[in-house]
Amino acid sequence: MILISGFLDTVDGPVARATGRATNFGKFFDRLIDKINDSIITASFIVLGFVDLRLGLYALITMMISTNVSANIEAVLNAKISDAVSLRFLRFLAFIILIPFQKFTLMFIILSIISTYSLVHRFFSAISLSRKG
Repeated sequence: MILISGFLDTVDGPVARATGRATNFGKFFDRLIDKINDSIITASFIVLGFVDLRLGLYALITMMISTNVSANIEAVLNAKISDAVSLRFLRFLAFIILIPFQKFTLMFIILSIISTYSLVHRFFSAISLSRKG
């Protein structure tokens, strides 16, 4: 499921643009589905008991808050946050590399670090952007 999701997420936008079918709703819907998919995958590790509840919830909650901060920056401050490296790609990479070795705790520690970094970075970006406008 993770590999298929990653592949489809990589090709859906370029295909829509190449065929002239890209829309604002499509962008919105793609991001919504990405977040639902990320949440379901992350939550499944928690529910199935593969990772400590506290660590799993921390990773999931910081991921969701970070996403919300980013959406608010775009909506309220009319600005776009761009990470030098796709943090979603890094999360995906952690899944792909560590799942076959059943290193779930390490995977969630990495997810937590990525999500915390993203949340702090976006929060301070929001402060900086709000002072400009």
